[in-house]
Amino acid sequence: MLSEKELKNIIKSGIIERIKNTDDLKFAFGITEKEWDKMQTFAQSSTDLASEGTCDVDYQLNYINSDDEEDFVILSCNFNILEKDPEGYEDEIDDYNINNVTISIDEFELLELEDVLDLSEASQKYGININTLKSACQKGLNGLIEGIDYKKSGRVWLITKNAIKKVWGNN
Repeated sequence: MLSEKELKNIIKSGIIERIKNTDDLKFAFGITEKEWDKMQTFAQSSTDLASEGTCDVDYQLNYINSDDEEDFVILSCNFNILEKDPEGYEDEIDDYNINNVTISIDEFELLELEDVLDLSEASQKYGININTLKSACQKGLNGLIEGIDYKKSGRVWLITKNAIKKVWGNN
């Protein structure tokens, strides 16, 4: 099972954009056949949201977080449909042709609201220039990961207190 650091390194490496089939997916995340079979039992199809002729399938990937606890992320894969089930229960998908893979990391939802600040609040609270904060996020300084350490929501940038500690220490 991956550690959080390994998972972050995979995300940061850009390999996800090069995943074109399920074998690539298993290789990139070090998923064994046994783990893959278990992941497939958790897969949920969401064909209603997928574009015509494709099917979105979500897989739960377990990993060990920084607190040494088991956690998970969702790997969302968009597959081409080989054969459409007329009753709409299960489509046959082309697992050798993944259109794209995205990772849903819901860490912001797991954090307490007071653990997340907008850049203006963080700037005032920690005495760090707002442009410096924004630049750190955009450049991924000290391993900052979008969706885990910071997020842009519309025109507002959000950052976690842990991300500030990563880059500037215990301010």
